[in-house]
Amino acid sequence: MVAELDRNATRMQAYQRELEDYQRQIERANAALEEETVSDSLTGVKNRRGFDQALHQELARAQREKTPVSLLMIDIDKFKPFNDQFGHPAGDEALREVARVLDAHARPFDVVARYGGEEFVVILPRVDAAGAVSIAERLRRAIEAAPWPDRAITVSIGASTTGREPDSTVLLDFADGTLYRMKQRGGNQVAHADDFC
Repeated sequence: MVAELDRNATRMQAYQRELEDYQRQIERANAALEEETVSDSLTGVKNRRGFDQALHQELARAQREKTPVSLLMIDIDKFKPFNDQFGHPAGDEALREVARVLDAHARPFDVVARYGGEEFVVILPRVDAAGAVSIAERLRRAIEAAPWPDRAITVSIGASTTGREPDSTVLLDFADGTLYRMKQRGGNQVAHADDFC
């Protein structure tokens, strides 16, 4: 009888370990699926959904901690002619490389995301307007200096920083409007929305 109970207890422990192992596998698979839903499949950085989630979190933190958040809106200059001249595979490679350079030169806690097409965004927690311009200029120079196989790639960057009441729409609109001005001025430039207010 005791031997039978010992065998049953051993089987139950083995079954419990097996269940725990399955649970860990399911958790890893769920984490991988979640990462896929917020990552851009071409570039590996966050996608628009991942960006939206991260921006919401950072703005909530900024409001709690009374700290600024800056946003960089980045657009590859003359990307359509690049695609037309060198083809979409070269364009895809350029997008991957821009994402890699942005990710490599951003701070570890900044959020780099592909916003759409040839546009990227970078969320800069705890960075004021002057800091945003400094970081944006560093990123712009890094992309310009990267070894491009087909032709030089440059970017234009519009920056904005939260006011007293963090608002994602205002932050995005100001960064986008500033980016548009930089592109109209010929590209390969950085400016902050405050420069136009």
